[in-house]
Amino acid sequence: MKPARLNLAAALVVASFVLTHTINHALGLWSLEAAEGARRAFGAVWRSPPGTVVLTAALTYHLGYAFYAVFRRSHLRLPALEWVRLALAFAIPFILVRHVMLSGVVPRTAGVDADYPFIIGSMWLIDPTSAVLQGVLLVLVWGHLGIGVYAWLRHRPWFAAWAPYLLSTAVVLPMLALAGFARSVATVNALAVQTGWFDAAKERAFANADTDRVATLAELPPTIVGGLLGLLATVLAAREVRRWYRTRHGRVRIAYAGDRAVTAPVGATILGASRLNGLPHASLCIWPDGCKGRLSGPRIDPACGATLTARIDRGVAPLYLLANGAVTLFSDRPSGCSRRLPSGCSAPPTTVS
Repeated sequence: MKPARLNLAAALVVASFVLTHTINHALGLWSLEAAEGARRAFGAVWRSPPGTVVLTAALTYHLGYAFYAVFRRSHLRLPALEWVRLALAFAIPFILVRHVMLSGVVPRTAGVDADYPFIIGSMWLIDPTSAVLQGVLLVLVWGHLGIGVYAWLRHRPWFAAWAPYLLSTAVVLPMLALAGFARSVATVNALAVQTGWFDAAKERAFANADTDRVATLAELPPTIVGGLLGLLATVLAAREVRRWYRTRHGRVRIAYAGDRAVTAPVGATILGASRLNGLPHASLCIWPDGCKGRLSGPRIDPACGATLTARIDRGVAPLYLLANGAVTLFSDRPSGCSRRLPSGCSAPPTTVS
């Protein structure tokens, strides 16, 4: 399976978890008992050994692919929506780390049996900032999820008809979850007025816990956040090293209609070269397998000629494929897909996302 397809599968697993987690919080509008019942029901899936392995692998791969996607880009001149999705992708882990550690890792490895009321109480009564961050995290995750679903499905012929319903779901569900979370906080706050309620809940949660391990795990989030920042810095530095290396090993010239020409390093895509030089270039799908997915354009291969001629119609340059020694401009709505290449040239690698 190609990395992009595998990332899609990982994203769908993570999205399934987000959906169940959101429903769990939304049930707080009904009662703490309903939220606790949902937590145990969903936990039977996600906290089981297979569920834990699948979810952990999906989260790790999806985050790793985000770093890889940043590294492999020849430029960072992206459409505004792509920038928002990318920014959310890297903001989420820094807030998520502490929540995952205290609500996921600690119960699984240190013997803490925390129910939903205690989880809400420990956030609000001990560290109110963490409760606020939980709400912020919910908004960020659904923002990233919504943009991702839109980017994935917008080319489907049925999407326009279903878009209002999908958008309504993406807005209403997080709102219900925030309302349910707020009501749960208010209920726990009222229960905390009762003398000894929180102490009794804490005693039940930590009855069989390894307190030393709990303390050790609770100190790990800052270290993990530092590691993520270091990894991001390394990826950005590696991009610059790669750019320097490509520049040293040659550039090719791409000519457009109207006597406009740009240069790009060998290995860049035509789409990347256009955006890097500020030229509008649509990236709507043209793909031989049913025209699904998004093709970034052929990679520039000096063996097929250093100068590639292109046209720009109505100020927008749709997708190009090498054909007959030049660049073929496909129509905005192609009736078919082809990949004819000049004789003696191997098929250029393409990327799908």
